[in-house]
Amino acid sequence: MLIALFCRRTFFFFSPGANRIAKNIEELATIFKDLATLVIDQGTILDRIDYNMEQVVETTKKGMIQLNKAEEYQKSTRPLKCICVLLILILVLAIILYQKWKSNNT
Repeated sequence: MLIALFCRRTFFFFSPGANRIAKNIEELATIFKDLATLVIDQGTILDRIDYNMEQVVETTKKGMIQLNKAEEYQKSTRPLKCICVLLILILVLAIILYQKWKSNNT
């Protein structure tokens, strides 16, 4: 009987502290849940960043290939343009020479 009385008094004496500890534990559990949510969200964001970086690398490689092709095409058309300009110039000079020759013969 004495032990039961001692236990009851001890429980009531420590009861406010126990309630405070229980509240602190609940708050701590809430903080850890929020922290877990933040970690998951950050992991998702990091995954998106990683995916976007992979896409940037792939797109850059494709762009470099297209630039190289464009450079080769430009180099291959440059001589053709020069040849066309020279042919037009020769044609114009031939017409001028023909006109001079024709005017001298008449």
